[in-house]
Amino acid sequence: MQSITVKPSFPTTSKNPKAKSPIPSATPLKFQYTPSKDGVDLNLLILFHGLGKPKSRMRATRVQATDAAPFSTGDTEKPFAQLGERLQLPQTATLAVRAPALIPYFDDGFEWFPSFDLSTGDNLDSTNNILNPSSSNPDLPDAHPTRLSGLHATRALLTAFLTTHLIPHCGFDPSNIFLFGFAQGATVALDLALFGVVRNLGGVVGVAGYLLGAQATGERVPERRFEGPVLILQGEREFSGRAVPEKKFEQLKKFCDPSAKVAQVFVPGKGGEMPNSEREWRAVHTFFAAHLARRILQLEGMSDVYEVTVSGRVVVPQG
Repeated sequence: MQSITVKPSFPTTSKNPKAKSPIPSATPLKFQYTPSKDGVDLNLLILFHGLGKPKSRMRATRVQATDAAPFSTGDTEKPFAQLGERLQLPQTATLAVRAPALIPYFDDGFEWFPSFDLSTGDNLDSTNNILNPSSSNPDLPDAHPTRLSGLHATRALLTAFLTTHLIPHCGFDPSNIFLFGFAQGATVALDLALFGVVRNLGGVVGVAGYLLGAQATGERVPERRFEGPVLILQGEREFSGRAVPEKKFEQLKKFCDPSAKVAQVFVPGKGGEMPNSEREWRAVHTFFAAHLARRILQLEGMSDVYEVTVSGRVVVPQG
């Protein structure tokens, strides 16, 4: 049941619209932070990139150039920092984070958890073998425990960054922190929201990424399931149809509260790539327009204006 609180709105001087910038020494993770262009850092969008560009022996799997080429492979945090700025979300600072480990066999990419067998170079994900798609088997579990242990290690790093710095030092409310991830980065975003210590993050947008198979079948459902909104963008050609991604989507839904708004949008004729069409970006912007918090600074200092809060989220000052 939602709780509603009404109280007088205090002058803007009591509510600093600028959040404190994250300090690089606060985490071993590398990141690029950009304050909101409108000067109000009410929300924080954290962006997680995918894998890096393959060397020649893996070149056949490289994403083809598109209008969104800078954001197609996402091997570091840099293109996603640019993406965050280009989204131009109101009252939203952006934080693009670099994955903690270099990828073996790759030129300069980083990974959130182990992706390849060090002895053979084979992809460790049995459900989506980007090196040999014909060998993919969605019914096989993730047989490599290093993937899950690596993901847990990444979760610990991100949780520490959230709980010891971004929330208490920078001043971001957990319910105003949103996550955007591509491929592996989508797995990290979902993992952090669904299984992390901070249970009330604002929401998740995942592109071509889901929970690991070992998580979907082996993770315990938290006592308090995730109540925030989730949007998954999925190209139909990545898995040669909808059956596999629909199964993965149903698996992640069981870790979300029944009240959560969870949606999967399929993009015809597309593989596992970043959004590059007006339809895809419209879906992303519609998601954020519906769920980002907003402040109306012009009203906050008026003596006859009252602030209405629903379940911890400031909705809008009321006169």
